[in-house]
Amino acid sequence: MSEPLRWQVNLGEGQGSKRLVVMTAIVFVFAFGFFVVQNLILALIGVAMVTLSVGEFLFVTHYEVNEKGVRSRWGVSLREMMWENVRSVYLDDHGIKLSPLRKGNRMDAFRGVYLRFANNREQVLAKIREQWDGFESVLGTGNTG
Repeated sequence: MSEPLRWQVNLGEGQGSKRLVVMTAIVFVFAFGFFVVQNLILALIGVAMVTLSVGEFLFVTHYEVNEKGVRSRWGVSLREMMWENVRSVYLDDHGIKLSPLRKGNRMDAFRGVYLRFANNREQVLAKIREQWDGFESVLGTGNTG
C-alpha cells in the first residue's frame, strides 16, 4: 500500500481585489434579498448560490490521489472518482480531468474530477500512472487535450 499524494491550491491567493469584489457581491445579494424582497430565506439562498458558484476561488481546494481513486474537496463540495470509473483523461497546463465518460460531451463539466497542479505536475501524473492501470492506454488515444 503506497502513501496517498495530497496537496492544496488556493486560486484566490494574491487576488485581494477580486476577492473583495466577490465578497461585495455576496453582501449585495444578501442585502437585496433581505431588505428589498424582505425574505431571509431567499437572501440566504442567493448567498449560497453565489458562494457555491465561486467557492473554488474563495476557499482552499484539497486534492488527493490514492489507491482507491482521486478526490477534490473545498468547503462543502466533495468530488470523488474511483479508478474503475475513469474512462478518459484530459490534460492541460493547469491540471488533469479524470472523467467517467468515454468521449467528451456537454456533461463533462458536471462529471469527473479536475485536479489542479500546484507546481507538482510530474508528481501528480506519476502518482496517477502508479495507481491507475489504464492511464497509458488512455493517453495513447489522444484524450489529453
